[in-house]
Amino acid sequence: MKTKLAMICLITVILICNDAFAQKYHLEGKSVVGFNLGLFAGTKASNITPISGLNTEVLANGFAGNIFYSYWVRENLSLKFTAGILTGSANVAVSAFSTSQQASIVSPVLLGMNYYINELGFPDAVRPYIGGSVGMYIGREAANTMLAQKVHTESAFGGRAGLGIDVLLSSYFILGANAGYNLMANFSVPVGGNKNFNGADFSFQLGYIF
Repeated sequence: MKTKLAMICLITVILICNDAFAQKYHLEGKSVVGFNLGLFAGTKASNITPISGLNTEVLANGFAGNIFYSYWVRENLSLKFTAGILTGSANVAVSAFSTSQQASIVSPVLLGMNYYINELGFPDAVRPYIGGSVGMYIGREAANTMLAQKVHTESAFGGRAGLGIDVLLSSYFILGANAGYNLMANFSVPVGGNKNFNGADFSFQLGYIF
């Protein structure tokens, strides 16, 4: 039963893609909103038990995600705004005398453009591109102990360069995959133990065209 259902789903997807690839699309003057989910650097989780107590640390370096808005200025050129999460971490330390908690997150807010390469001979529904964006990388860190609370927010200028491919499923929905590299100036004070979060990322996206 499960095998038949999987085959039906696969055939449906193939038929939808074949139909989408046979169409011509006009995107100039249109917009898309959507989200990306993917990976940044590596994920690491560790539990350390020193003699004086317990320290639990979780690093969410492996997760990256954002929401985005794009507008096609021309058929092969779009402007793009993104805001999301690049990485984060959380730490809880317990000893005989105190308990402390610490959490941090880095959020890029970027504006850029994608240039679609139409000369590669792909169907009109398949659109590879190169892109770049610049903006601010905002770091936030909060620490709580039994005696005090501390919140620290900082921003640094940076940018991202990458390449990817968009696949138009219909006149209203778009799937995509992209890879890029983030490069930013140092924070003046470390966030999550680091002054910058340079590194590569990879993600898939889903968007609605209107």
